[in-house]
Amino acid sequence: MPRKPLASRKQRGQALIFITVMLAVVLLSLVTMYSVGQLATSKMKLQNTADAAAYSGALTEARDYNFSAYANRAMVANQVAVSQIVGLTSWARNYNNSFNGEFSAIPRIFAKLSPLGAMWSVPFKVLGKVAKSFQNVMDKVAPLMVKGLDYLIDALSDGSYAYHLATVVNLVQTVNDVVKANDPDAEVSLSPAEVAFAALHAADWYKFTKRFDPTLTGTTGSADSAQGGSSDRFANVTQFASNDEFAKFRSYPWITPSLLDPTRLIPYNEGTMLMLAYHSGGTELKTGGNLNKKAWTALDATGLFVIVMIWIPVFGVPVPIPIPLILPMGHGAAQAYSGSSANLQPQNNFNHNAAEAYGGAYVNPFTAVPAAIQLAEGPGKGLDTNAGLKKYMDVSDRKSGSGHEDFDAPGLVIEVKKDSSKIPTSNQAPLNVGTGGGDLYLPDDAEQNQLRALSKAGAYFSRPTDLWGRSDGKTEYGSLYNPYWQVHLLPNNVIEQASSILGEQLW
Repeated sequence: MPRKPLASRKQRGQALIFITVMLAVVLLSLVTMYSVGQLATSKMKLQNTADAAAYSGALTEARDYNFSAYANRAMVANQVAVSQIVGLTSWARNYNNSFNGEFSAIPRIFAKLSPLGAMWSVPFKVLGKVAKSFQNVMDKVAPLMVKGLDYLIDALSDGSYAYHLATVVNLVQTVNDVVKANDPDAEVSLSPAEVAFAALHAADWYKFTKRFDPTLTGTTGSADSAQGGSSDRFANVTQFASNDEFAKFRSYPWITPSLLDPTRLIPYNEGTMLMLAYHSGGTELKTGGNLNKKAWTALDATGLFVIVMIWIPVFGVPVPIPIPLILPMGHGAAQAYSGSSANLQPQNNFNHNAAEAYGGAYVNPFTAVPAAIQLAEGPGKGLDTNAGLKKYMDVSDRKSGSGHEDFDAPGLVIEVKKDSSKIPTSNQAPLNVGTGGGDLYLPDDAEQNQLRALSKAGAYFSRPTDLWGRSDGKTEYGSLYNPYWQVHLLPNNVIEQASSILGEQLW
C-alpha cells in the first residue's frame, strides 16, 4: 500500500486544536452565562425580599392605625352605653317618683273629681308598682354596669396606646423576620443613609398620630379642644353621631295614664275634664372646669296638665270656664363622673345651651317646676367615680383644609443587602472556576462585594365606596375612627436612590 505524502501527514491534528479552542470559548461562555444568571436571579430575589420587608413593615403600621380605630369605635360604643344607662337610671327614678313620690297624691285627688277617674287611677296603681320595682333594679344593677363599662373603656384606651408603642418593636422584628424568611443570607442594610432614613421615618411616624385627652382645656397642643376646626372630635362622635334620641332628647307627652271626661261638657257638670302627663329629659356630657367631659348627667322631669271645667251662668245661660293647671308630678336624676361630683346646672353642657339642656326640661312650662326641684336636690349618688371620656389615638393633623385630608402615612424605606460571596457563581463552590485571580476569574463587579435592593411602602386610608360607602356620598378623610388603612408599595425618590448608591460606595 503506498504511503501518504509527508505534507499530508503534517496536517494531522489541526481540527483538534480548533475544537479545543472552541470548547474553551463555549465553556467560558457557559460559565459566564451561569454567573450572570445567578447574579440576576439573586438580584431579583433580593428586590422581592426588600419589597416584602417594606410592605410588611408598613402593614405593621397600618395594623396599628386599624387597631386604634377598632379601639376608638369600641370606646365610643361603651361611652354611649354609659350615657344610656345613666339616662335610663334617671328615667327610672323619675318614673317611680311620679307614681310614688311626694306629688303622687295630686293626680289622685284630681282623678276623683271625675266619674271616669278610673281611667287614671287604675293604670296609676299598676304603673306605681312597676315603677318602684324598676327603680330598685336600676339602682342595684346600673352602678355595676357602668363600673364595668368604664373599666373596659380604660383597658381599650391604655391598650391602644400600648399597642401603638409596641409597634416600633413589632416593626423591627417583622422586617428582620421577613428578610430572613425570604433569603437567609440577606440582611437589612445599616448604612448611615439608611439609619438616617429610619430615624426620619420614626420621627414622622411618631408625629403622624397622637394621643389626645378630651378632658383637658387651655393647654395649646395637648388638649383636644385646642385642635382648631376638629376640636372635641371624640365627644362629637360619641354624643351626637352615635347616641340615640333617648339619651339626647326624651321629651314627649305621656300617653298612659291619661283622663278625658267628655261629660264635663254637659252644663253645670263640673270637675276634672282632662289629665295628661308631659315628660322632659335628656343626658348631658358636662363641660368646663373639673368636670370637662368627665361626667355624664341625666335629669328627667314630669309635669301634670289638668283642665278643670266649671260652669258660670251668664244671663241665665251656662258658660263653660276651663281652668288649666300645670302641676309637678315627678322628677329624677343620675350621674356618672370622675373627679368632683357632677351638677345639674342647665349650662356647661357639650354643645347644648341652657335652653336645650336635658331635653329642655328647665324651659318647658310643663316640667320647669319639677326640674327646678331636682336641681335643688342634686343628681344623687353617682353610678361610678371613674367615668367620662378617656384618652384616645387619632391622626395629629386633623384640621380641615390643612392639606393632609387624604392622610397618606409616612413611607417606610428599606434597603436589603447580601454578600456576593454567598451567591453560587462560577467563582464559588462547587465550581471554583478561576479562584485566586487566575485567567478564568470572572469578577461580579458588585460594589463592596455586595448586592443591594431598595424598596419603599406606606399605609394609606381609603374607605370603599361600593360595599361600605357613606350614606351621604361624601369622601371620608383619613382618621383613626374607621379601620380602612391599607398598604401599597411606593417609588423611591431621587434622594433615596442617591443615598443608597452613595452608601454602597462608602459603607
